[in-house]
Amino acid sequence: MVPHDKPRKGAVRLADVSPALRRALSRGEEPTRTAIEWMAIEMPTLVRCTLPEVGLRRETPRIAAAADAAEGLGIMERTRRIVDAIHEALPSGERGERVRRRLAEHPMDSVRNWACCLELKRPVVSLKRRIAATRPFAADPHMAVREFAWMALRPHLVADLERAFVLLKPWTNDEDAFIRRCAIETTRPRGVWCSHIVRLKEAPELGRALLDAVNADESLYVRKSVGNWLNDAAKSRPDWVRQLGREWLAGSPSPRTRWIVRHGLRSIR
Repeated sequence: MVPHDKPRKGAVRLADVSPALRRALSRGEEPTRTAIEWMAIEMPTLVRCTLPEVGLRRETPRIAAAADAAEGLGIMERTRRIVDAIHEALPSGERGERVRRRLAEHPMDSVRNWACCLELKRPVVSLKRRIAATRPFAADPHMAVREFAWMALRPHLVADLERAFVLLKPWTNDEDAFIRRCAIETTRPRGVWCSHIVRLKEAPELGRALLDAVNADESLYVRKSVGNWLNDAAKSRPDWVRQLGREWLAGSPSPRTRWIVRHGLRSIR
């Protein structure tokens, strides 16, 4: 572990990641504080240090070999290849389910990222079950896990957007701001570190019911996501975003709604 007497500030540059911190991150002994620290992890080391303790001792060499082969690739691609290797090596039956639970409960955020992606790789699972399986990760206290939750869920929504919006609607009324935010972030027309949803760029009105539910949300975390959703849509449908903003302000002229509308129109104002 990295010795520190008070809450550790996260590194903002790779140069700020000390050798001791890099070792602790790579061994799964210290959670990341920033995306820079996540990128500093030696993924093969993390595989070799954490997978035996969750019940994959026999399978670890195979998975570590995949991690070794992925070194030098982008961080998202390295993560994808590790998850694919875990998925292929995962035992069947109760042993496999036990491994999934241990991964999901692991104290290291990067390991929980693997668990989230692994959960959404289950074959022949309904969209309703996939959304439900995402919830624990969408509510995770660590931001990186929450980001993986919406990114992992997103591809499964694209094939049936209308159904996805119906299933996600209850999330926009959830008492947990993390859950409300996930419902919005995972459906952004353009998003970050992910493929665009072409249909939503052309027809953002499909997401209106979700957006209406959080157009004056008490959480800034949620409001930023709503504003970013609108900003995405405004790049292809500025007319629709302007009209939606006018309607919102006419019905709910609160400071929160005004902030969302300003944030959503920032690219075209």
